Amino acid sequence: MLTLNDIRPGTRVRIKAHQARGAVRQRLLDLGLMPNVLVTVVRSAPLNDPIEIRLDAASVTLRRREAASIEVVPAPPDPASTPQPAPAVRTLNDVRPGGRVRIKAHRASGAVRQRLLDLGLMPNVELTVVRSAPLNDPIEVRLDAASVTLRRREAATIEVYDDA
Repeated sequence: MLTLNDIRPGTRVRIKAHQARGAVRQRLLDLGLMPNVLVTVVRSAPLNDPIEIRLDAASVTLRRREAASIEVVPAPPDPASTPQPAPAVRTLNDVRPGGRVRIKAHRASGAVRQRLLDLGLMPNVELTVVRSAPLNDPIEVRLDAASVTLRRREAATIEVYDDA
């Protein structure tokens, strides 16, 4: 039988059953520690007494003998604590002809940035890549009723979303 005392900090488990009786059992239930609840052992003090656990958004501290009365089984890792890879930054330069996107931000500065803004290429504007020249530079984009031609290096400074 695996108890909460046997679990290392950072491990997520599911409560299987309580072996406690009387007031201790009632305290565990009042804290929300009932069968099928997922808990994560946060840390234990020196000599394992007390033990801090997290259930939902609450932290609970248990005495060692209370933790020993809680039978647990391993649980899958918490998806929220699993690091997600950062999404790759997508630029207008990466969009194929026919692709519809929304402008997220500009990385250009100075005169190039001002030119892009003057052409109407501002954040949250939807546009479609129409075509690229035979040597792939420049590209033509359509926003509203206007067609605009951009050099590839200018298009590479415009970050875009795919949700257009």
